[in-house]
Amino acid sequence: MPVTLHPIAEKLKSLFVREDAVLREALQALPPEELANVVNGLGPRERQRVFRLLSDEKFGHALRHLSPHVRTVVAARLSAERTSALMDHLESDEIADLIPALDRRTRERVIAALKKSDPKKVLPLLGFESETAGGLMKSEVLRIESGQTVEDVRKLIGGMLNHHKATTLYVADPDGVLAGTVSLVRFATSPPTALIRDIMHDRPVSVPVTMPQEDVLRVFSERDVLELPVVDSRGRLLGVITADDVFDVLKREMAEDMSRFSGVSEDERITDPASLAVRRRLPWLILNLATAILAAWVVTWFQPTISRFIILAAMMPIVAGMGGNAVTQTLGVSIRAIALGELHTWNTWKIIGRQMLAGGVNGLVTGLIMGVIAWAWTRNLELAGVLILAMAINLFIAGLGGVAIPVVMKRLRIDPALASTVFATTLTDVVGFFTFLGLATILL
Repeated sequence: MPVTLHPIAEKLKSLFVREDAVLREALQALPPEELANVVNGLGPRERQRVFRLLSDEKFGHALRHLSPHVRTVVAARLSAERTSALMDHLESDEIADLIPALDRRTRERVIAALKKSDPKKVLPLLGFESETAGGLMKSEVLRIESGQTVEDVRKLIGGMLNHHKATTLYVADPDGVLAGTVSLVRFATSPPTALIRDIMHDRPVSVPVTMPQEDVLRVFSERDVLELPVVDSRGRLLGVITADDVFDVLKREMAEDMSRFSGVSEDERITDPASLAVRRRLPWLILNLATAILAAWVVTWFQPTISRFIILAAMMPIVAGMGGNAVTQTLGVSIRAIALGELHTWNTWKIIGRQMLAGGVNGLVTGLIMGVIAWAWTRNLELAGVLILAMAINLFIAGLGGVAIPVVMKRLRIDPALASTVFATTLTDVVGFFTFLGLATILL
């Protein structure tokens, strides 16, 4: 059965044999994200042709949506001249993300040019870590003074509003310290002679430049705002984080967590080269192999029991598999709770208790079902009892491991989404095999 491509990709595929003018028109009509999705799957020569045909504005907006690998490859081939042209159509935070991906010579030329003229104030942004408020913020801020009138500010910012996504004006004192904010709605409905100090909100919510992005997301959620000012340790206004920046982070973090939960790099995309996929996946596969060997070693302790009761070999995967499914369910809610700040030091043990209780009850119910099936199959009541006890115990332990393992990983400064699954499934495999075969050795 032939594979059907995305309709847009299929259409573009047919246009690659046409003249440049036709292809350029089709490319220019695509939204940036759709364009990036198509480009991610192209070969190097086709990709270069696409970016040669695109306008600087379209190229710049598509660049930020490319997969990390493709973006790095494309940025490494950009000339200083094309980079400078792209920068005219990008916001300061997008430029700050692009510069580190340039090849060394181009990066040096671009930074040298910015040292001479940096109207978007990009250079200060390069010094902040990417996953902090400083790394998320943009320097384009509508900054005003408290002593100005509404009419003064209208004349000052009239032309700027067309180039900003802002919903707020920021009031700063002569030293640059954030003193207040004025919503654009309040500003637009105020009389021309009103002073800014009389209409501003003088207790603005702000975030420190060093705040981790997870905490920034939490503040956005709690305050239900569209943008937040970023300040330094002295309270001086440095920039602003807008809702579109936060939405991009949320999408990226969701994708990263899904990738890590599967044991692959958060930067990996299906369109990446096979060699890159091998380098990223192989270490985790080797770790999985080591844990599988550990579980197999536990089974060897009970060879005499298995040799006497061959039916145990058929039942073992059921006990281990149910434990693996249960611990994966608990891991999912635990990692989400850690990300949302719902799992704290003072409620960890209470949550562990609840999850162990839930696991034990689920294990008992599913164990009873499997016990009935085993009895009907073998007419062996003792085997049915072993299955019931083993599944109840294994799912009980799954509740413990599903919370405790990601908490320990977090304490060790290891990403819980990246490493928890391997250790949690190993726990339920080992406990499942040991409990099932151990009980069978005693009771059978």
